[in-house]
Amino acid sequence: MLEKIDPVERILLRHQKITEKALSEVKANNLHTGNYLGKTLADHGYIHTQTLLETLSTELRLPYIKKEKYPKSGLPVQGMAITETFLREKIVFPLQIKGDTLILAVYDPFDLYTIEDLKVSLGKNIRIVLSSEQDILESIETYYREEGGSAMNRMVNEIQDDDLHGLDSLDESTEHIRGMASEAPVIKLVNHIISEAIEARASDIHLEPFADELLLRYRIDGILHEIEPPPKRLSSAITTRIKIMSKLDISERRLPQDGRIKLKILGKDIDMRVSTLPTLHGGRVVMRILDRDNIVLDLSQMGFPEKELKQIEALIQKPYGKLLVTGPTGSGKTTPSTPP
Repeated sequence: MLEKIDPVERILLRHQKITEKALSEVKANNLHTGNYLGKTLADHGYIHTQTLLETLSTELRLPYIKKEKYPKSGLPVQGMAITETFLREKIVFPLQIKGDTLILAVYDPFDLYTIEDLKVSLGKNIRIVLSSEQDILESIETYYREEGGSAMNRMVNEIQDDDLHGLDSLDESTEHIRGMASEAPVIKLVNHIISEAIEARASDIHLEPFADELLLRYRIDGILHEIEPPPKRLSSAITTRIKIMSKLDISERRLPQDGRIKLKILGKDIDMRVSTLPTLHGGRVVMRILDRDNIVLDLSQMGFPEKELKQIEALIQKPYGKLLVTGPTGSGKTTPSTPP
């Protein structure tokens, strides 16, 4: 059976914007994780984003526009049945409505599922134009900041300082602390942090308090990315809420603790391993995300060389014996595989 060639690969090779050697490196090093190939190539420096978009524009006969050419007002986001989270995940941004047609800026013109979903849910025809990931994400940020702030800011504004009184005090009773961390705005904020990480396909969430700030980072494809953080004043409330979800001792603030969370978010069954560590400026939290719907892989997808793959396939057919899967944290031991 002939291997299916990605349309981006075919176009870039035909226009001589990338070499077979570069594509072989991407595949050999498992850099491409099933997402948009153009993004993978641009993120790893194999092609400049502008070159990618100009080439696709020529080939597909689609306009390529920069943020400076976006409409300055009247963006058709408000009132539409699409969320900020959806726009960020799909890297799309609505620019203009003309009659029954929505003009949509996209980074990946081959994401036909998203385009069709919007067509059905909004009841409009979709006409796409190409734009860079940076321009689209910056426009989303600008729009929601002007419309009253990001989703994170809106949740933070619901939490009053008076509601947090006592969370940093060791003298407060456990039940009082539990009650404050179980208020609806705090619950919504923690759920938002977790759901955003899952939508971003992050493997870990890091919350690290410092003297004047709280740092929030998601580990995506092995790289830690800084995300818009909650204010430092919410550090204890967030940590306490996570401890409650993990069934940890919320009164213990001097020793490290480990726990687990099982929940269903965005229709997915999620297991989370939680580690808390006391620091000078508050509790540090690391949450490892295990999406049970996405971690089952075929052996052929796990990067084994052909020789070793054949050996493993032969061994697992034996009626006896044992295979030991070992490795450091984060190496993929927990990822199960379906037998061939």
